[in-house]
Amino acid sequence: GHTASEEGWTLIYDQFTQQKGLDMLTRLGPFSDDQVVTIPAGEFASFYVYTTKKLRYQYSNAEGEAVADDGSLRLYAGIGLAYGKWEEGCGVASPQGDGECKFGPRVFSGSLEYSLSSTTTSTTSATTISTTTPLPFIEFSTPDWKGANDHKGKGIMFTLQAKQNIVIEGMDIVAKTNTASDVSIYTQSGSYDDKSLTSDDGWTLLYDGSIPDQESKLYELYDFSEGVSIAAGQIQSFYVYSRKGLVYTGSDEEGTAYGEDSSIIIHEGRLTKKRFRKPLHGSGKWAGIIRYNID
Repeated sequence: GHTASEEGWTLIYDQFTQQKGLDMLTRLGPFSDDQVVTIPAGEFASFYVYTTKKLRYQYSNAEGEAVADDGSLRLYAGIGLAYGKWEEGCGVASPQGDGECKFGPRVFSGSLEYSLSSTTTSTTSATTISTTTPLPFIEFSTPDWKGANDHKGKGIMFTLQAKQNIVIEGMDIVAKTNTASDVSIYTQSGSYDDKSLTSDDGWTLLYDGSIPDQESKLYELYDFSEGVSIAAGQIQSFYVYSRKGLVYTGSDEEGTAYGEDSSIIIHEGRLTKKRFRKPLHGSGKWAGIIRYNID
């Protein structure tokens, strides 16, 4: 029940913070109003860290699994919440089939600073416990995504070929500015065919959320509910759909490679006017950023 709302929680930090990025620690100041969290020996305390931007985390085998221990403090794997500060803020945006907004298990990435207090003396000693910093995602940006300006299609279906074993963790998309919209991303193994353009059979939903009204046409999305593993030499299809329209580069060479790095080759795809409906003539070059790791 503690993930449903703020009921039962005490707010100990609420400030605007200039984040340093996903690959660096962002140091926070003291807790608000000089609050301290006292944890007696043998007792537990729960924490919930939330930011309107992105947090880096790690995966674990099980919620409640011990992930760090320095002799005085033991840290356990927890869960993540998607598309809202609490579960009640998620609703139909849940990317999971059962409607749950909880992603688990997840491990907090960062450091905790604490002091040891003694019942017999007034001395304290400052200590820090850190979780292992995960490898940063590799980001593949499509060529000249900033120059993309076609927007007749609302969906684009395209393929990626892996040069080595990789796991696709998420995408950022290019879409119409100043227009809030629902966004969905699907995947399936192998190359798509004409039937794939008009049916979601065989597709797995990876992302189902929304984007805000903003000035920039590059929209940062949450990571996928689960990573997409692609073995070296294999092809994976993706379908990205925005209800209010995507921004891409129009072309007429479907299947032609138009970008690559040391791990990924991306090919031109097909456009649709509706979700899995009304295929358009010609092809398109999807524009955006793909986040992945080497498997």
